[in-house]
Formats: sequence, C-alpha cells, structure tokens
Amino acid sequence: MPASFTSVVGFIALLFVGVLSGCSRDNPLTFPDAFVAADSVDCEPIPLDGLVLLKGITLSNGTISPKFNQAIRSYTLRVDYLVDSMTVTPSQVLTDNDENIENIKVLVDGQQVLFNDSSEEIALAEGVNEIVVSVDAAVKAQELAEGCVSDTEGVPSAEAELMFTLMVNRDRRSDVGLQVLSPSVAAIGSGDGFGRAVAIDGDTIVVGVSMEDSSAKGVYRADTLLSENEDDSAENSGAVYVYEKDSNGRWDFAYYIKASNAEAGDLFGASVSMSGEFLVVSAPGEDSLSNGFDGRQDSNQAPDSGAVYLFKRGVNQWEQLHYIKPQRNIPGADGYNDAFGQQVLIQNNTLLISAPKDDFQADDFGAVIRADSGAVLVYRYDLEDQAWRYQSTLNADVVRAGDGFGLSIAMDNNTIAVGAPGDDNGELTGVTTEVMIDQDVGSGSPRLDVSKVDSGAVYLFERSGGGAGIWAQKAYIKASNSDEGDLFGSAVALSDEYLVIGAKEEDSNGFGFDRNLSDNSLENSGAAYFYEPQNSTWVETIYIKSDRVQANSEFGSAIAFVNNDLFIGAPSHANVDQNSLGRVHEYSLADSILKLNGVRTSALGQTSEYFGNKLAVSGSTVVVGADGHDHQETGVTYENSGVIYVYR
Repeated sequence: MPASFTSVVGFIALLFVGVLSGCSRDNPLTFPDAFVAADSVDCEPIPLDGLVLLKGITLSNGTISPKFNQAIRSYTLRVDYLVDSMTVTPSQVLTDNDENIENIKVLVDGQQVLFNDSSEEIALAEGVNEIVVSVDAAVKAQELAEGCVSDTEGVPSAEAELMFTLMVNRDRRSDVGLQVLSPSVAAIGSGDGFGRAVAIDGDTIVVGVSMEDSSAKGVYRADTLLSENEDDSAENSGAVYVYEKDSNGRWDFAYYIKASNAEAGDLFGASVSMSGEFLVVSAPGEDSLSNGFDGRQDSNQAPDSGAVYLFKRGVNQWEQLHYIKPQRNIPGADGYNDAFGQQVLIQNNTLLISAPKDDFQADDFGAVIRADSGAVLVYRYDLEDQAWRYQSTLNADVVRAGDGFGLSIAMDNNTIAVGAPGDDNGELTGVTTEVMIDQDVGSGSPRLDVSKVDSGAVYLFERSGGGAGIWAQKAYIKASNSDEGDLFGSAVALSDEYLVIGAKEEDSNGFGFDRNLSDNSLENSGAAYFYEPQNSTWVETIYIKSDRVQANSEFGSAIAFVNNDLFIGAPSHANVDQNSLGRVHEYSLADSILKLNGVRTSALGQTSEYFGNKLAVSGSTVVVGADGHDHQETGVTYENSGVIYVYR
C-alpha cells in the first residue's frame, strides 16, 4: 500500500475523531442531506447570530422602522408613490468567530450582492411590497456539535441562515405635498391639453391651455366667471389658468385669462412665462397684420403671424399691459406664418420671444433667403422710463432653411441658449466658438454641410456690459454623437454656470451615465447633455440617458434646472407596471457630480398622459404637465383634457 494513501486515511481518521470530540448530544445540529450524522442524531444548525453580524440595511429611498438590529427580523417603511423602485445595501461586520464561517452569500430579493454594495433596482408596485434580505453561510467543523461529520468533499460544515423582511408600503395616498390641478368640471373640454405649457414664480403657477375653445375675452377672477367661458364656439382660441398658494400651502384657482382679441385658432397659452409682477402669454396662431407694440388687433390679414400678450399684476387683478407683434410682420415663403411667440421667456428685465418659422430676408422687400430658419427677438424693460422696448433680433450666424432656430430657449442673466433642433449639419460635433458671417462662408466650410438632417444644434449668446448691452453669438454646439433625426436642442436649460441640452429623439442604447454610442438600436429613446464652462468655452462633462432606457420614451423632451437640482422629462416612457405613460427623472449636482435621486410617475396612472411633457420649478416646488390626461366625470370621458401635478 502506498505511503501517501496511508497518510490520507490517517488524516481523515484524525479529523473524524476531532469532530466527534467537539460534539454534544445536548446541542444537536441538523445538516443538509449531503451530511452524515453519527448515530443518526437529528441536529440543528448553529445560529449565525454572533458569528456573522449584519451591521445595517440602507435603502436608496426611505428609512426602515424600527432602527436596524440583527435580533429584529421584520421591518416596515413607507415611501411616496413617486418612488417606483429602490436599491438595498446590506453592510457587514464579522465577529471574532469569522474564521469559523465560509461561503457567505447575501441575497436581496433573490439577487446575490456583496456586502456594502447596492442591489439592482427593485421595482415597487402600488401597495405593500415584501423584500427579503438573507445571509447564508457555512459553519466550519470546529463549531459543529457532537454526532456531526464532514460531507463527501471532506469539508466539515453545516448550513445556516439569517433572514430579514422589509415591508415597503407604496401608496397613492402617501404622496407628500402632491396636488393635482385641472379646470372645473364645467370648463373641462376634450382636447384642451391643460398643462401643455406651465410656469411658476414663487406663489403663483400659470398653466397654458392653447387648445381651449371658449369665446370669452379678457381677465376673470375665479369667482366672477361668466357663462361665455363655457361657450366652445372659438375652437383652439386658447386660455390661461392662474393658481395662487394659500396660507396652508394649497394651490387655489385664482384667475382665468383670455386674449383681448380671442379668436379660433389663435392658440393663446401655447407658451407662458412669469417673473415678478409680469406675466407673458403667447398666441403663435394669432392673425392680425399689425407690428410692434399695441397695434390694431382686429385685422386678420396675416395668418399665423403670431402675437404675445404682456400682463402686469395689479391690486387683486391681472391687467393686459401690451399686445406685441413681430417687428417686421411681412409675408415670407409660406405667407406670414412666423409662429411669433412659439416660445416666450421673461427673466428680470429681459423678455425673449421666439419665431422659429421666421423666414430670414435681406430686407422688407427682398427675396426669401432662408425659409423657416427662425429668429428670437429680445426686449428690455427700461427701469427709468418704466417701459418695455424692443432691443434686438438674434439669428444664427450661418442661417439655414428649416433649422427652427428658437424652438427652445433658455436664459440665465447674461447668457441666452437657443435651440435649433432642425439644424442639418453633419460635419461638426462638440462646441465651435468661431462665429462666421453667413454671406462670407466659403464653399468648403464645414458649417455648410447638411448631411445629417434634423440632427440639431444650440447657439449661445452673451450680453456684453450687462443690462442694455449688446447680445453676440459665442458658441455653436452640436452633440458629441450627433446623428440624423436626434433633434438635439429640442429642450435647453441654464442655471448658474451649467447648460443642459435635450435630444429627445437620440437613439443610443446607453444607460444612466454610460455611453453606448456605437449602438443606435433604441430609436427615439432620447438623451441629455450636460456642459460646464472651461477656459472661455463650454465643455460636455456628462452624457445622460434614462435609468430605464427604452425606445420612443423621448427622454430630454423637457428640462428644468433650479439651484443644483435637475429635472428631465420622458413623456412617452411606458411604465408597464403602472399602466401609465411618462416619467420625470430627478438629479442633484454636487462638485460637478450628477446623481439620480429618484423618478416621478403619474399618480393617476393613465396610458396616454404624457406625464413630463412640460416642467417648471421654483424653489422646492416642481410642476409637471400631463396634457394627455383623460378626465372622467359621471360616465363621460374628456380625452386629452389634461392635468398638472404640483409637488413640494
């Protein structure tokens, strides 16, 4: 017999004796089937308590109750209905007996994770959700009781387990600070699209309803509405609803506003903006032939030329201060159709009005140079004269037909961002600071390339000297992964020294903050691009995709930035588990690091809401438009009547 074989047999015999000497019939253990119990004794596993100590359980949302203690195995917590998923992170500290433990395995909701690492996102359904956290391990031989021997592999051990249950309650009624607003039952109409435009300033929320049909004109307090407000004879004339916050933090309907010359098709309320005592409302479908400030409103000889209405807050009333038309209200390639007022934005003493279908012309009587190239008009409030005046018109340095310059606008102090999602340049990517003169661009210039239709672009303008200074173009920005049909610039936001640009039809299969630019398999999934100023230019520092990226979700359709909080809407994202459409992603920024804090979805859960199509923020209040919501009342369904959600 070989010596090596004798040695192995001797070792096993000694090990067997050692195991038996450490056992006691007073402390029996039960082993899995793979183990052999001496004398056929029923055994129990040695408890892991005292051998493996779970220090705590941390959640991405909410806090468990009671405070974690390994001796307590069941916990509860409540989360807002806004929270549709969470991660769980178990943390571990081993005791002095850690050398007696092996094959430690941690499971969270069936997913194996490492200690101190977060689990994957766990979807939360409405109501109570059970999440189980378990710690499995094997106790080595020196901890086994009498009558227990090793398995066939020669590794003496017994299985044992710690198990903790988390009962997570996600209830619609638990939304903290949520208020859903919509018109009164008498005023609701199918197709109104309440929430297609939203704005907030302090304690006032403004909601544009551009497809509303009443024939009323002027401003009404909520308690003095007239019967004509219910007359739907002026289809798509449009309206605006104003809400004010009461002493209890609730939002109350305060004013109903119609254009002073309301008529069918005007689309009053297509865009709204508010700053201090001023409220701006656009009507891009308005038809009068006048130009400039306060001209005639009764001439409908310039179809879809557009108009803007400027209101000032008085004592217990809003009063129309100005009626504004394009400076040059002249016919172009497709008539007067400039869509003046497609977007409006007022900040402090500066007012921006976009006309994305403006046809760039050499002069009032010259040939059309670029059809639907777009423009943005800038107005300035003269503090000394207490009057608003036209200041300048912004155009792209290289004007191209169909660019839609002005389909999105943003402003922060002395910087303006203008989106041109119809830009077709396919030669350039990133930030170009060289400003060109359209007529002098050489035939070989990359700025003349039009190989990527509707890839999109954004233009940055800066004001020299501040106040009444001159606005000049400083940058032309293309996506780092610019591609045909992405619509880069479909949304823009500026806050302090940050710029965020949406490309709602970008197609990459990236996830979260990870790029996957070579895979364009998720059509119209959407993306957002985060920029910071560096060395007198702007640099893309973060590329953002949805945390649950999917085709056709249109992530980046709406963007809002306040302080260091960023909100991005994906109004076509399908929340299959909630039977709803649309979500809003919330991020926080610290030291140039962006973190996803959570996702909001519709509290009313409809498949056609388009929750997140519009966003507005002020302080800690977030307003989310859902213009596709179908209101139901006494058996009648008002399709696409719309609602807004107000969170604080």
